[in-house]
Formats: sequence, C-alpha cells, structure tokens
Amino acid sequence: MGRFRYVKFFLALVVLLLTALSLFLILHLSDTALSVWEKLSQGSPWLLYGYFAGVGVVALAGLVIIWRILRPKHADVSHVRCAESAEPVPLPDQKQVETRIERNSSAGADVAVAKAELAELTRRKVAGEVHLALFGEVNAGKSTLMKALLPEAHAHTSPVAGATQTIEHLIWQTPAGDQLIISDLPGVNEVRMEQGNADALARSAREEAIRAHIVLYLCDGDLTRDQLDELKSLLHLEKPMVIGLNKIDRYHADEQHAILGRIHQHIQQLTPKRTPPVVALSAGGVRDIFRLGANGEEIREQRPIPANLEALITALQSELNQDATLLNSLRDGAVFAMAARKLDESLSKHRYQRSSELAGAYSRKAVVGALAAVTPGMDLVVQGVLGVAMVRELCALYDVPLTKLEAEKLLKSLDSRISRTVPLLMTVIGNVLKAFPGVGTVAGGLLHAVAYGILFDSLTRALSRTLESRGTLDIEPAARLFQEQIAMDLEDRTKGLIKIGLEYLISRKGSERGEKS
Repeated sequence: MGRFRYVKFFLALVVLLLTALSLFLILHLSDTALSVWEKLSQGSPWLLYGYFAGVGVVALAGLVIIWRILRPKHADVSHVRCAESAEPVPLPDQKQVETRIERNSSAGADVAVAKAELAELTRRKVAGEVHLALFGEVNAGKSTLMKALLPEAHAHTSPVAGATQTIEHLIWQTPAGDQLIISDLPGVNEVRMEQGNADALARSAREEAIRAHIVLYLCDGDLTRDQLDELKSLLHLEKPMVIGLNKIDRYHADEQHAILGRIHQHIQQLTPKRTPPVVALSAGGVRDIFRLGANGEEIREQRPIPANLEALITALQSELNQDATLLNSLRDGAVFAMAARKLDESLSKHRYQRSSELAGAYSRKAVVGALAAVTPGMDLVVQGVLGVAMVRELCALYDVPLTKLEAEKLLKSLDSRISRTVPLLMTVIGNVLKAFPGVGTVAGGLLHAVAYGILFDSLTRALSRTLESRGTLDIEPAARLFQEQIAMDLEDRTKGLIKIGLEYLISRKGSERGEKS
C-alpha cells in the first residue's frame, strides 16, 4: 500500500509539472503572438498579408512532409495493380502474322489453322458481314434470348444446362435497320459432358467470340472468377462488348441495382479505360409454377415470362453506331492475335515433338557409340562429340544462338552432377539387366552404354524444357532439371535402351560371323 501511495504521488507531481509547463507555453506563445500582431498592425497592410502568407506556406509544407512520412506504404500493392492493369501487348498486324506463318512453315510447324483464320477473316470482310457473338456460361439464357430476338428462327431452347452444343449463325435486323449475324455459342463450364469435349466446346465458343465485331456477354447474377477471366481475355483484345444481366424477373429492384453495381465495379477493375455497358434484361421464356388442386394435389404449370429487351437493344445499337472502320480494325486485331497464338501453340507442339525425337535419337547414338568404341577412352570422345552436337541441334530448334564454347561449358558444368548420379544409376541399370537372361558376358559394356543413353535422354529433355520456358541457355536451371529428369520413368527407359543395346550387339555379331564365313 505504501509503494502504491508513492506511485500516485509521483504521477500527481508529473501531471502538475506538465500543467505548469503547458500554462507557461500558452502564456509565452500568447505574449509572442500579441507582440507580433501589434507590430504588424502598425506596419503596412502588405507586410501583414505577406507575413500570414509565409506562415501559411510553412505550415502547409510541414503538413505535407508529415503526411508523406506517416502515410502507409503501398509499394507492393501498386506493383500488383500495375501488373494486373498493365497495358496489353500490342496486337500484331496481318503482315506480322503472315511473316510468322512463313517462318513457322520453314521450321516444320503446322500453319494450317492460322491460315484458316486469315482465310475466314478475308471471307467475312469481302461479304461485309457484321457479327455479334452471344457468349456466356451454360444456362445463362442465350438461346432463349435468341428466340426472343428472332422468334421465327426456332432456336433450340431448354432449361437443361448446355442445350447449345454447336455454333448457330442467324441473321437479325435491329429496329434501326442494321443487319447482324448473331452467333449463338455453346456455354462454357459445361459439367455434364466429358472434360475433353467440354473444353473443346468452350474453346470454339471463345474463338468465335474473338472473330465477332461485338460480344454480348450474358450472365444471370454476379460475376464469378471464371466469368471474370473470360471477360478479361476479351477486354485485353479491346473487344467491343455489352454485358447483359438476364433473368431480372428473379430479383427485386434493389437487388437488381446492387448486382448491376457489382458487375460494373468488377469490369472497371479489369478495364478502367473504356468500361462496356452493363444492362438488365429478361429474355422471356417460361417459369414453372406449382399450385394446389381442388383435391389437394400439387399441380405444375408453366407460365410465360415477358421479355424485356429495350435496354439491351439500345446498348447494342450504341455499339453498332461506332465508326465501321474502327469496328473492323478492332475485330481484325483480335483475329490476328488469335492467329498468332495458334502459331505459338503449333510451334511449341512441333518443338516438343522434335525434341522428343532428338532425345530418342541421341540416347540411341550414345548407347551404340559406347558399345562400338574399340579402344579405351574412345567412348568418352564419342559422347563428347555427341553432346556438343545435341546441344547445338536443340538450340537451333528453339532459335537460341549458341557457340561451341557455350556447349562445352554446359557439359563441363554437369560433370559433378553426373559423377554423383552415376553410381545410383548403375545400380538401377544392373538390377534391370537381371531381367534379361543371357547377357552376362556383355553386361559390363552394356551397363555403361545404357548409362550413357539415360544421361543423354535426360539432358535432351531438360535442355528442351529450359529453352522452351526461358528462351535462352541457362546452365544452372538446365542442370537442376537434368537431375530431376534422370529419376523420371527410369526403369522403363532403361529397359528400352537395353533392348537397343542388345539389338546392336546381335546385329554386330551377325556381321562378324558373315565376314568370317
């Protein structure tokens, strides 16, 4: 209790001192302020105004400095935002795409799909067609909307998700007299189909949306992450678009307003430059109603839902009223970008297939070269020559410049990793050799030959992955991948290379017998 009394006394003393100091400062400042005011009031008005202006500037500068010191750091967030909202890569033009077609064709890659895109684009331009793509997830009401716009077209509608399995093209004339070709696309994220078929349908829908002049993206609620990803890819191509919130009859007015606001906010985050219009609509159709009959049984009835398309048609007409040259230019740029992407995919596929062929060819050469070596140490010379040739051929495949010195540097950097790996590799190969009866006399040479084959196969695959992902010959990443590749499917690869070695030995023995005879 005594100590507590002393603490309270000390705190009271501190408060007293602070109070006295505060009063002193107030009196001192008041005296100074009154003295300054008295002197300023006796001078010219300009002196008074200048004084207060200077005080204001100093005070403002101090506040700005304090704010800059105390404000929270947003470096990481701004970096993320810059990355997310970075300007899209400039779209290629027709000449660039045609140049890439020639280059890919010379490299041996398939260019038929890209050529087909350019041919279809030319056909539509000559025909003067204006395309509107009706795009969205399954069961968003696309086919029902098509039927509301074109009741005589008899578009297939169904309450079951994924009714549209093909792309349908129908001609629609707007109330203003513009003629459009509407593409009713399959819905994306179909869950009732096999994954491969669903992915193929979704891909065809996306590509047709890219080919169109305008995209009408239909949804029936707030946007999901998958829907935002779909929209982001189209908006980065600067695709003119209208986003329609369908089935508004399910929502009250305040709910509609809230959902439309959230969709608009999402789209602004994706493309702050030009946000496409977001409109509410009802495509019509029917609704299931259940009621009780006279005897108490439940009766199911279908009642029509009135269509409400005024806002949608107004928004579409506004997009159509843009400069026709601009619409065509935006459409062309998107198609050129898609053709370029298909060329990239085709070239990547070609390179993968060719690198797999090289892996098989060089691993075979390594096995045969080791078994064919007639003098001690000759196999090492053979493998060194093969290694340089393999690295050079892979770099040529991926258009990466390479000097002989760089190839030798890569192979030397792998020496330490190979020396650590070979003992374990030999053990595995030895165990697999036991499954091949009658190889006892050649097991030693075959063991080393197969080890060389495994090393070449692993190195070829590791280098191709590095060149594909990095576009340059990075030694350290390639070395790490090389070590990972050695352990992959090791037993199966070993069996295949043992068979190659045995076939070579059998053929060589047959040749030797033929020479002796």
